[in-house]
Amino acid sequence: MPTRDFPAQQRFPSGLITPVYLADSTLAFGGLASLTPGNTHRLGTRLARRSEGTCRESEIYGTVDRRSEEALEKLIDDTIENLHSILVHFPIALLVLLAALTAYVVFRPESGMLQTTWLLLLVGTVGAVAATVSGVVSHFPYEETELHEVIETHQVWSVAVTALFVGATIWRYISRRRGSDCGGSSPFLMVIAGGTVLLVMSGLTGGDLVFDYGINVRGVNPLLDQ
Repeated sequence: MPTRDFPAQQRFPSGLITPVYLADSTLAFGGLASLTPGNTHRLGTRLARRSEGTCRESEIYGTVDRRSEEALEKLIDDTIENLHSILVHFPIALLVLLAALTAYVVFRPESGMLQTTWLLLLVGTVGAVAATVSGVVSHFPYEETELHEVIETHQVWSVAVTALFVGATIWRYISRRRGSDCGGSSPFLMVIAGGTVLLVMSGLTGGDLVFDYGINVRGVNPLLDQ
């Protein structure tokens, strides 16, 4: 007579409930299972193997989960550590482009680029603030080192350029609220040009910190090997 496995939630007349799965049980009398010593032995062997396989799977998944957590923690730590390096390039690109387009708008008022310069000013200024704040945070580990004064020079230039563009943004916002956008005027162009000069000086001193002093360069800066 053919045999097969079937769920054990099969209640016998005696009221007993069979184990989870009956291995190679003989079906008879309308689905009642007849348990023999041989069937019981095979059942125990199958359940033991199934339990062993479950334990191995749990160990594998546990190892994968731990490695995933460690990789995520390392990614977060590296991102925070390198946040200034990530953020600083956006305001540089945006504000330099702003200076070029502002000059174009001043000499070609009919160009239709006035609104574009306003968006560049907004996004570039926000990026400059974020880059400056992240730079100050990155400076903390070097407070008690000989590099403190060198970093401070870069910070002075960076704070100055950020303050200038924040002031330019406020100035232009007020003028726009009054119905006369100053973004296409010569005085505004002079302010943006001055900010660009400060931006260049900030970039040069920041480059010196990386290429001359190895700040935040792993394998060169001993503070990163601790």
